[in-house]
Amino acid sequence: KGFEIEGYGEKGWANTQRAINGGAAVIFQPTAVAGDIAARADILIKQNDTWDIYEVKMSTNVKKEYIFDVGFQKICFERAGIKIGKLKLVHINGDYVRQGEIEPAKLFSIEDISEQVGEKISEIEDHIKRAFAIIEITKEPDISLVHLCQDPKWCEYFGYYCKGIPG
Repeated sequence: KGFEIEGYGEKGWANTQRAINGGAAVIFQPTAVAGDIAARADILIKQNDTWDIYEVKMSTNVKKEYIFDVGFQKICFERAGIKIGKLKLVHINGDYVRQGEIEPAKLFSIEDISEQVGEKISEIEDHIKRAFAIIEITKEPDISLVHLCQDPKWCEYFGYYCKGIPG
């Protein structure tokens, strides 16, 4: 009984606002645009005067990166003027064993990760600031430093290159 949002970015945001203003209580693929940041959630569910975010992952547990993902969504939606309540992660129940027809209520686990996200919000805000500072860099990195990076998600030489950037 939900409403699915079409479009990304500004179009998705306009369609999300239209759905909210039209009284939708469950929204699939809602988008929020707040200044220079935008996010797309999996599901928003109205709970009185707030909206709960449900993020769906094909995993059997909560991973650190999911906390940051949902935290970024919360920040973006709230900056866009949508009051967020609970933050939930929907994932595969690793203990589920199919006996006949699939039982979706047993196949999936829903965990409230609101507290975990709350503990990381200031760190996520810092990452947003850092990302914008990095976007402003116009000098190319020394290619020899890039080739020395061991981890594609975080390079130990990046700090050398980004002196003066917060974080």
